[in-house]
Amino acid sequence: MGEIFVKPNVAEVDFGTAAEADFKAQSAAALADLVGAITTAGATGAVTSTDLAMAYVKQLVTNQLRSVFTMDFWSPQVEEIAVAAAAGTLTLPTVTVTDLPTGAVVVHARAYFLYRAIENVNAAANKLDGTTVAATSQVIQVANDTPGTYADAINFLDDQFGLAAYGREGGGLIIGNVDIASTVTGNDGYLFKWLLANADQDSINFNDVQTGLKIWYTLE
Repeated sequence: MGEIFVKPNVAEVDFGTAAEADFKAQSAAALADLVGAITTAGATGAVTSTDLAMAYVKQLVTNQLRSVFTMDFWSPQVEEIAVAAAAGTLTLPTVTVTDLPTGAVVVHARAYFLYRAIENVNAAANKLDGTTVAATSQVIQVANDTPGTYADAINFLDDQFGLAAYGREGGGLIIGNVDIASTVTGNDGYLFKWLLANADQDSINFNDVQTGLKIWYTLE
């Protein structure tokens, strides 16, 4: 007759809710001791063996957000802008800024004035009459279209754009030397004007004109 084996009466182990919660808490604490927690402060400087992994994850994310990115935006073209002998304010095409990412912080902005050609339509030599007077004359200004206050963006010199009688030359790009980040603050429309533009003769004509903005931004 063969042997009979009897299964011992083993008490069931309780893996219920309380035990599971305690296990999770202990695991989370052990993991935090190893790599850090979401509340761990970000590291600074070089990596050391005493800092937790989470500190360096935060450092990497912060440094990435602080990186400086750039985008350019351009207006539609206009066929001609004429600077006459009688000082007058010229309306330039509007630039619409779109697609800056959510959270973008503008740190620098510069204005552009682009033209395909420049010509003097007078029988006498011609050039600009007068240098820029800040916030007053012979200056390209930019404003937010909501509306906003115009700010100087591109300055000019007396006798700039010198042209012979009936002279015509190739175009160029004028880049403003004024940081207008306090005016260009994000996605919006931006108005351009040449305040009290003035030439020696009638007139200096700029052909196929565009205005533009170059924006430097971070995400922090």
